[in-house]
Amino acid sequence: FFNSNDNRGFEIHDVIHDLAVWVAGPTYKRVDSWEGLEFEDDRIRHLWIKGHEGGPPMDLQYSRLIKMTKQLQSLIVLRRGCVGPLKLSLPHFECLRVLSIRGLGLNEMPRIISKFITLRYLDLSWNNFRKLPDSVTQLVNLTSLTLSNCTELQELPRGL
Repeated sequence: FFNSNDNRGFEIHDVIHDLAVWVAGPTYKRVDSWEGLEFEDDRIRHLWIKGHEGGPPMDLQYSRLIKMTKQLQSLIVLRRGCVGPLKLSLPHFECLRVLSIRGLGLNEMPRIISKFITLRYLDLSWNNFRKLPDSVTQLVNLTSLTLSNCTELQELPRGL
């Protein structure tokens, strides 16, 4: 069911993926491209964005994301082209439990993340942080913080 993928993870078979998407139903949305993107369904709770580097103007991306922010629980962003709308939208993601912003080339963690008191899982891997802000210790529900390959990281907050 699983295939090795460059020693960094595993790929699941298409059939298993399709089954997982079917089980998740309308609460899961995978976006591979900004083209034709629709967030009209207010049942979406888990969003996976891979989008390409290009795409529609930032304000259009932002307006589409902002429509669903109150109920979104999981957000996984895998493309640098998504950083602009992500930064604009983050202040509105009050209910996030899972946030993965790995490999976006960020130089610092967006400060607003420390306000996400419901956040349980935070993946900041493959970014260029030199240090994490002390405010990350305010994430009282955080059970998993992933910092893999943050090679520039020199300092962690006290009490972490």
